[in-house]
Amino acid sequence: MKNKSGTYFLELSCLFLLLTLSILFVDDLGLKYQFDKKVLWAGNFLLFLLAAFSLYLHATGTSDKNPNVFFRTVYSSMLLRMTGVIIALIIYIFIAGSNVNQPSVLTCLTFYFIYTFYEIRIVLRILKKQDDGKKGSSDSIS
Repeated sequence: MKNKSGTYFLELSCLFLLLTLSILFVDDLGLKYQFDKKVLWAGNFLLFLLAAFSLYLHATGTSDKNPNVFFRTVYSSMLLRMTGVIIALIIYIFIAGSNVNQPSVLTCLTFYFIYTFYEIRIVLRILKKQDDGKKGSSDSIS
């Protein structure tokens, strides 16, 4: 399990890199909205850090035999992500004042959903591999 968590972190890093590269080319799309790239980069980096820590929590929670530990890590990571994003948004609104770039904030919200979807996908794969391992061991006993 420990070796596989590195693979999942690498996949998460690839997602971060893909979103970062998409931020570089956002001006070339010719959209009518003006995006603040600093906000997009900061939001993407914050969400990457939160997703990486949540993935670490999930990896430790799924390796424990007590199912309550897994549920605690899921709720803890969800609370951590939501709190981190809300605090970052409040700080940004406080610093920017009336110059809040709404398209960038909404794009960061989209990044939040992308990271959440990807994280859930990884956790489900971890759980499926563990479940397949348990089925294989129970079949060999009977």
